[in-house]
Amino acid sequence: MEKGWSSATYNSYRKCLKCFCGYLVSEELLDENPFNKVAKRKEPQQLPRALTSAQVSELLLALTDIFDKQSFTGLRNITMVHSYLHTGLRLSELTNLKCSDVKLMDGHLKVVKGK
Repeated sequence: MEKGWSSATYNSYRKCLKCFCGYLVSEELLDENPFNKVAKRKEPQQLPRALTSAQVSELLLALTDIFDKQSFTGLRNITMVHSYLHTGLRLSELTNLKCSDVKLMDGHLKVVKGK
């Protein structure tokens, strides 16, 4: 019976029921999980929403109020957020960045990692 659920809702219910039936299998109340045969529905991929210029400006202003620019950790945190917002690096790439991976070109930072 079709309930008119979105793919995400359907998959959430399916996942919960599959988990519960997995528990019943582990307790030997079921021989096998019937939800292993129930296919997931394909969900439309959504692109992440980007911050607007106003939101970025507001965030950076708030950072300068929150963090002490005179301390190492405050300056580090502000620099990391600036780099994160302006380079498009993944968080793991940013946290593993070394000084040798970065060059200053025409007043802008350029990440040259991997060269």
